[in-house]
Amino acid sequence: MSGYSAHVSELRVDRAAWAALVSDLVDRETRGKKAAFARLIDVSTRTLDRWLAQEVDVSEESVRSVARATGRPAMDLLIKVGYYRQDEVDSPTTPGGEPMDPDVLIILRRLADPNTPETERTTIREMLSYLASLADRAPSAASAPTTPRRPKGAS
Repeated sequence: MSGYSAHVSELRVDRAAWAALVSDLVDRETRGKKAAFARLIDVSTRTLDRWLAQEVDVSEESVRSVARATGRPAMDLLIKVGYYRQDEVDSPTTPGGEPMDPDVLIILRRLADPNTPETERTTIREMLSYLASLADRAPSAASAPTTPRRPKGAS
């Protein structure tokens, strides 16, 4: 064994996991219509059928493409399929390099989880859009006046 191969992950694509994930996405995104889902993710129906039948490995780029088309975090799908292990992936950080808020991580996981009902995903996306619009209109933290808090028990 060469020194190089010892550092390369030897994970294999989990065809069954990919087939299950794609099947669920077909149901959720296009109500079970395979041709419509194939168009959504820009692959042929033959490719989609081969994935569902576990006949071929899916490429990393195809996993990323499906994630983009369906609004799911690519890394979550890549981990589920076997391209990466969770322990190989750094914890998400803010643009400033600080750890991401645990509540934000929960929301991201719910959005990425194929078992999350579409109504819940829609509600989360609407709330995030609303909060983003508020943040865009808000003055910067440096110029915003602070409001003193009342002590507990004060009326």
